[in-house]
Amino acid sequence: MLTKSATASTGKKKAGGKKTRSAEEASRQAALAAARVDAVRALRQSYTAQARLFLREPAPAVSTQIDRAAADGVDVDKLVLTKLSLTASDLWALGTAFESYAALTTLTLCMIPLDDKMVAALASFVTAHPALTTLSLVDTHLGPGAAAHLASCVPHSALTALHIDYNSLGSAAWHHFLLALIPPAESDACESCALAVVRVREAAEAAAAAAAKTAAIAALPPPPPKPAPLVEKAKKGAKGKGTKAKKKTPAKVEVVPPPPPPPSKEDRRAARPHTTLARLSCKFAGMDEEVGDAIGRLLAGNSSIKDLDLSGNRLGPRGLLAVMEGLRSNTVLETLNVSANGVRAAAAFAGSPIDANAALRAATAGITAVRRLSRGNLAATSAAAPRGGIAKVRIPKASTAAPPPPAPAAPAATLALPPDTSTAATDAESDPAPPVAPTPPPPPGAAAAVAAALDGLCALISDPDAVSRLASVDLRHNHVGDDGAARILDALKARATAMAGAAGGTGPVPVTVYVSERTPAAVYAKLHDVNRAMEAKRRLMGGKKKKKGGVTGKKKVVRK
Repeated sequence: MLTKSATASTGKKKAGGKKTRSAEEASRQAALAAARVDAVRALRQSYTAQARLFLREPAPAVSTQIDRAAADGVDVDKLVLTKLSLTASDLWALGTAFESYAALTTLTLCMIPLDDKMVAALASFVTAHPALTTLSLVDTHLGPGAAAHLASCVPHSALTALHIDYNSLGSAAWHHFLLALIPPAESDACESCALAVVRVREAAEAAAAAAAKTAAIAALPPPPPKPAPLVEKAKKGAKGKGTKAKKKTPAKVEVVPPPPPPPSKEDRRAARPHTTLARLSCKFAGMDEEVGDAIGRLLAGNSSIKDLDLSGNRLGPRGLLAVMEGLRSNTVLETLNVSANGVRAAAAFAGSPIDANAALRAATAGITAVRRLSRGNLAATSAAAPRGGIAKVRIPKASTAAPPPPAPAAPAATLALPPDTSTAATDAESDPAPPVAPTPPPPPGAAAAVAAALDGLCALISDPDAVSRLASVDLRHNHVGDDGAARILDALKARATAMAGAAGGTGPVPVTVYVSERTPAAVYAKLHDVNRAMEAKRRLMGGKKKKKGGVTGKKKVVRK
């Protein structure tokens, strides 16, 4: 049994050990902070030197962000450039300086026009950087030629998120870029994939040759034993003493092999997988129905993209159908946003330009009546009413002259004003109905395409055994029709029933589908309630996963 003095000494030793560890940790953190500041300062000097090497001055926005990071003692993990006038030399200098700075993870270029040479410089930097995970090119005026450079740099890069919002590349360019994200076969590989295949094949051949050489050496018979070395007798010296001459052994020279050369850009590109993209955002990018086919092929062949944002494009019913067909064999995608893509069901085409104009005139009839009333009341004391319908009343100026004598009183019959017959004739001229754009006729097969797309979506939602991992679909600002909204509601109810009947943790994942507010009020309210329940179930499942992993658990109670 330990005495009180022994227990106290043990406690002091433990406290001393904790203090020592905390002091070591503090010194380690201080050393890391000092090394971080030194790296940022070296980056500042390298960027200045590279910019002047390309006969350019350092961009003030870049220098300011580096200096701020050095003053705060943090890494330059994010670089945001907005509304700047840059050239290809500026981007070459930027890429050369930041190529070996592994702390940079996010690069954002917003509202900066980029030509093909600038995109080529940016593509070289993205390919070579080992840790750049997010690239945002927002409203950078990318042209069709930029698709080729993006298609060559995004595969085999470290990017996990790519934003190409507000850039209209064109149908052919989008088709080329999206298909480059699909891992091709060895016989139909892109340039980078072919390089990777060649590197792997060369490594396999070198390993096989080394193994064969080792086996051949092991199969050789052992060498014969060497004869004993002859000892030469030395001649007698002047003193008559005989000495034996020792055989001189050559000094051993250690051959140090040269260090292996650093991996080149091609080697680093070949060592990476085809693509690691997890999020692709193409909002308001001018995609049409032809691009929808490429998106469907991308979803069917890509196995890394989990979040796809296509809002604000012109995919239309056929483009949506191609996307839904690609989702049948996709097992990775979780979030799909196709809002505001011009998807209209057959019910959305009801009506005509004449009906729309009549409805607008009926809605503005009250405003026209008010204008007529204001003109009739002020006709006797005002000038002619302007086009806007607001009368201008003239107020006489004050005068010091004697007032004129009063006019003789007129009989009451002469005071009656004639009826205003001009207002009825001029209403159509003074208050014309604003023009209403005629409703475009439905494209051939639009209703059938929307119905087929909704059939595919409802099949994915209602089937508990589907391979799809889709968890959220945004269809807002599209006209799916009353029948389409009701079918989506039935599919969500079937999904909820399958989730309730499954065992804990083994059922299908919750799915939320957001539709336009133009659906019937009763159906929209039920959809809203089902989506809220699905979101709550998703949060609950996420909390259970964290608790199972040990992130959120009960605290251990220590009794004194």
